[in-house]
Amino acid sequence: MDTITIVLIIVLFVATLSAFIAIILGWQGWGNKSDDRPPGYNNDDDCLLDWWYSEH
Repeated sequence: MDTITIVLIIVLFVATLSAFIAIILGWQGWGNKSDDRPPGYNNDDDCLLDWWYSEH
């Protein structure tokens, strides 16, 4: 097998794995800010994310 083929397979595998993880995290409610969550839920994480995006 060529080196390019191996690199493409690795990249495709990593992309599929990361997408799979993102789907699982989003399905558990970590990846999206949905409006049906109770107020005050996950406030610390949201503040930390807001700080991270404002600092970087």
